Amino acid sequence: MAIPRNSDQLVGRRQRTESRTGALNLKSDDLYWPSRTGTPFELESLRRNATCDVAIIGAGLTGTLIAHELADAGIDVVLLDKRGIGRGSTCASTALVLYEIDVPLCDLKLLRGERVALRSYHLCREAIGQLQKICGTLNNNCQFVRRPSLYLARRRRDLPDLQREFSARNHDGFEVDYLSQNDLRQGYSLCGLGAIRSEEAAEVDPFALTHALMGQVLDRGARAFGGVRVTGIDFSRSRCTLRTDAGHSVSAGYVIVAGGFESMALCRFSPIQLRSTYVMVTQPIAELSRVFDSSLVWEAARPYSYLRTTPDQRIMIGGGDEDFVTSELRDALIGSKTHDIKETLASIFPDLAPKPAYAWAGTFGDTRDSLPYIGTLPVSSRVLYALCYGANGTNFAIIAANLARDWVRGRNNKDAPVFALDR
Repeated sequence: MAIPRNSDQLVGRRQRTESRTGALNLKSDDLYWPSRTGTPFELESLRRNATCDVAIIGAGLTGTLIAHELADAGIDVVLLDKRGIGRGSTCASTALVLYEIDVPLCDLKLLRGERVALRSYHLCREAIGQLQKICGTLNNNCQFVRRPSLYLARRRRDLPDLQREFSARNHDGFEVDYLSQNDLRQGYSLCGLGAIRSEEAAEVDPFALTHALMGQVLDRGARAFGGVRVTGIDFSRSRCTLRTDAGHSVSAGYVIVAGGFESMALCRFSPIQLRSTYVMVTQPIAELSRVFDSSLVWEAARPYSYLRTTPDQRIMIGGGDEDFVTSELRDALIGSKTHDIKETLASIFPDLAPKPAYAWAGTFGDTRDSLPYIGTLPVSSRVLYALCYGANGTNFAIIAANLARDWVRGRNNKDAPVFALDR
């Protein structure tokens, strides 16, 4: 099962941490990124009918990246979100930006064929560079930093698959190194039996990034409205009309649905399995930079744990995923799951003794090949679904923005079949 490292699918009740007794306070509504970034601005409400070239449903990272690409091309855009800027899944994302997909390259070749597998990995790698360029144009500090990544095997039974994946990536021209147990202990203070090291990864503050993108999008003439839920889409030969719970409508030449798994309410298409996942952020660790180089770490085990550091010297670690049943059952496990994650962290970094500071639960969508669904359905060629499921949500959002730009312009994109809904 996949765990979203930077997924655009995390939602749910969030918890903040530590009381004086050391127990988690699981009744707060704070998340790490909003508490660090604050809320630069809010969206106005929809008070009248609107008309535009393209309407985008969802003002999270996927929706704002698509809007950014379209507004940059001079296209008139309206964004709608039932919450606000990045207030759904984005603010709960851990934002590890890796080119590696949850299905290893050697396995994806068997599942989708060599050409599609390689192209998927290359597109995710190219997306990191594109994101870096975008962040360089923004006014605020999104904390985009290039990092190395470690694909870690802590169990002996995972070593053969790790070595097979190293051989596949090395054969196909990806620049990777193999690290031994001693390499991990001496160079990273990590407990593991082996790892694949790559220099091509990054981290970012997803909440700050989404707000910065939205600010630039609005400066370019786009409009965005919060606190409005789209209840239905009506189609004609030349237009689409979005009905909203505000009683107003939006008429658009094209519609892009970018609301994560919640988009299923507007789509008769459900190719995903819902999962629950859990994340913990530690209190600042004074000695962290002295013992660890801030690599992004994710495990070869399935299900797996994954972690990164933060600008204020914390460790953010996720894991403990399982099939989603209900929000209530998911959230009831936050305390026990946080304890398990803390134990996992202690086994990876035995020389550290960090204390929890934030913890939350989330729901995400998992696809068979760990790739997003981006495309149209036969019922209407004027509605594009940008469903960036899987652990590489940030990379997939960049890919979706490129595909959406070409789709609106009527241009053929050779990569569209890789992510098509009917694949």
